[in-house]
Amino acid sequence: MQIYKQSWLTLSALQLSGAMSLPVMLVGFYLGQHYSLYASILAIMLGNLILLSLALFYQKSIYQKKWATIEFAQALFGKNGSTISAMGLMMSLVGWSAIQINLITTVLGGSLLIPPLLVALIYGLSRNDLKRFATANYVILAMVIGCLSYFLLTMSHPKILQPVMQAESFRLGLLLVLTTGCGALFDLPTFYRHAATRKDLILSLMLVFMFILPLIEIVGIYVSTQCTFVGDQSTWIGQFVHTFNFSSLLFLIMSGMLGACLNLYSASVVMNKTFSISYKKSLFVLGLASGLLSLVNLENHFLTILEIINLNTEIVFVLIMVYLAIKGSTMLIPTIQQRKIHQCLFLLILSYLLLTKIYPIDLFHDLFIDTAFLGVLCMTIYYSYSAIINKVEVQNENA
Repeated sequence: MQIYKQSWLTLSALQLSGAMSLPVMLVGFYLGQHYSLYASILAIMLGNLILLSLALFYQKSIYQKKWATIEFAQALFGKNGSTISAMGLMMSLVGWSAIQINLITTVLGGSLLIPPLLVALIYGLSRNDLKRFATANYVILAMVIGCLSYFLLTMSHPKILQPVMQAESFRLGLLLVLTTGCGALFDLPTFYRHAATRKDLILSLMLVFMFILPLIEIVGIYVSTQCTFVGDQSTWIGQFVHTFNFSSLLFLIMSGMLGACLNLYSASVVMNKTFSISYKKSLFVLGLASGLLSLVNLENHFLTILEIINLNTEIVFVLIMVYLAIKGSTMLIPTIQQRKIHQCLFLLILSYLLLTKIYPIDLFHDLFIDTAFLGVLCMTIYYSYSAIINKVEVQNENA
């Protein structure tokens, strides 16, 4: 696929389209239900500041290489070794699309006809190249922002007292922000390889992580303080979804479609570059899979699903970032031996994290921290050991 040069405005608009969705707003809604306003905003700003720091560290490699995300994984593991990570990345992106389609379907009444209609519409919007979608995105995004603004301005429901939700530790809220943003952070190369200049890339990243994501998450907090809890809504997601009225239906539909379009575009790029299947065929297959997955009841298990579908991406992202920190931002191509070691480390960490779902053996009682710790530890030990061995060999040769 041809790479089109894009300004900071186009790059930011595409990221805004992906962020202007229920899953991101649900983060703020959850925080607003469990924390004070100060703690909620602090978690959002601190979490996105950390994400911005990682993005700025990543940006030099993104701009120099012009690679999609999966190509970074292929460089780290080799083309054959990256198949598992490619499958995991596709599952993550398809999973996000399915959650968005599921939430839209729930609000519109739950008819089984809605998912296939949404998938067909998403395919129609995304089947051509990103350049055309980016142009249409401006129009649709303006409508989405208008609908959301109207919804917020007309939202004046009194809050009905409910049993107080159990307070959560601040760490959980911070990690929720980080986990949600990690998926977007991991997939930055797929979109930001289109940046016209490095200045465009950096400016867009700062807008995304210091303004766009925090603002949408804060909107979720606002909704949590204003909504009326109707019926027997036993879950916070159920309360959020049933808060919406007729005036917000266009927002739900269009924002969900935009997010799903971007996710399925990225997933199709992965399939295209990994399995050499054409972009349009990849989009059709993955769109169909997303529609089928949306038929499963995801509403009551949002946090668990979010954690599982991001598992693979978190491991690969941590390994890439540590490799860049050790070898430099130019992303030197690893040797065959190093790629084999990277594959082993990936499978080792993945096996451990999957076991934590069965046995209570997690180190820090949080999957995100466990992933980061093990990735950094394993890569650091391996390259430290390699450096020592190489130094000894050089000394022996000189002797």
